Amino acid sequence: MKYFHLKKIIYRNVAKLGGTHIRSLLSRGIKQIGIGFIAAMGTGIILGILLRLIMKIVAVVYPNLSTGFTFQGTLLLIIIGIGSALAFSTLFIFCRKYLPRNWFIGGFLYGLIILCIFSYPFFTEENGELNGPQKPLGIFLFSFLFIIGGIILSKFVMIAEKWIEKEIAHIKYCYIAFYILIVPCLFFVFALLKELIEGYFLR
Repeated sequence: MKYFHLKKIIYRNVAKLGGTHIRSLLSRGIKQIGIGFIAAMGTGIILGILLRLIMKIVAVVYPNLSTGFTFQGTLLLIIIGIGSALAFSTLFIFCRKYLPRNWFIGGFLYGLIILCIFSYPFFTEENGELNGPQKPLGIFLFSFLFIIGGIILSKFVMIAEKWIEKEIAHIKYCYIAFYILIVPCLFFVFALLKELIEGYFLR
């Protein structure tokens, strides 16, 4: 009888330890992704502005291809920049430990990796914005944007981490960012995966 009672206590304690460990891992994961999301907001706004700047450069070089610039168009580009940064920030958080510790070199390599993965489907899209005489200039500028985006994201993640570690109360913002932005992030992840699958296998 004592044996079965002791066995029950051991199983209960093991279950508690396992549950605590899982909760700890989950909490740590949410915190890290939340940091990535906070960094992605600033990164995405900058990327959206850079996207508009790239289009302006292309319009100046090829004025016959210019379709004009509107506030709504700029806002849409910023939303696209934020959504893309959210998706890429999640991947960055998970592969960050394999990148160099220096934020600039790590961000540069990450941007280069993203460029290598997405360059083929993005630059070879038949009905894309890059088709036409502007293609060489567009490829150069957008390649630069991928790499710059990786560097900016890496820097913002470092800033966000330092800010979170500065005061324990700041951790709540990681959870707020996670729960608010996880659905938009998954939407853009799905869109990017769809683009990859179509680009590599269905064209």
